[in-house]
Amino acid sequence: MAKRRMFSNEVVCTDDFLSLPATSQAIYLQLGMSADDDGFVANPKMIARSFYGGLKFLQTLVERKYLIPFNSGVIVITHWKLANKVPQDRYNPTKFVDELSEVICKEGRYTNKNT
Repeated sequence: MAKRRMFSNEVVCTDDFLSLPATSQAIYLQLGMSADDDGFVANPKMIARSFYGGLKFLQTLVERKYLIPFNSGVIVITHWKLANKVPQDRYNPTKFVDELSEVICKEGRYTNKNT
């Protein structure tokens, strides 16, 4: 996992994102810091639980389409590719290949293949 991460103004400076509860915003940023090079996070509930009432705020991020959850418990950050472009020589592919196969990335945004 890289030690530096970026967040896109196209996401975090929008009225929609800023209308999220502050706890949801904080969880989103912490998930971004914990994501692998493809935007997948293995322990989103653990991260959310570090905030009081965090699981409901994590669910808010899912409902508002900032995260895509998988049955395995892993999530992917929807807008990951808008801001994070890892050079090929430093890129480590995600180990969540089954989850990656369930999404497509179009114009820097992950969407579920089934929706």
